[in-house]
This record gives sequence, structure tokens and C-alpha cells, in this order.
Amino acid sequence: MHVFMLHFILNLKKIICTFSVSYDLLFINILIPIGCVRYQRAKAIIFWVSQH
Repeated sequence: MHVFMLHFILNLKKIICTFSVSYDLLFINILIPIGCVRYQRAKAIIFWVSQH
């Protein structure tokens, strides 16, 4: 029973690590580019408004 619990905890740690890494990759691949696009768009709008 004790060994099983230990095994379970180790597996849980592994799962959490895998999940957090994939979450980081998701963040880098999706959220940052979206943020950059919005930032560029906002900058373009501000530039356009300041020109007119």
C-alpha cells in the first residue's frame, strides 16, 4: 500500500510537470503571438490617429 502511494505521488508529479510544460508551450505559442498582434494593431491605430 505504501509503495503504491509513493508510486502514485511520483506519477502525479510527472503528470503535473508534463501539464505545466505543455501549458507553458501553449502560452508561448498562442497567447504571446496574440498579445503581439494586438500590440502591433494598437500601435498602428495610435500611429494612424496621430497622423490624422
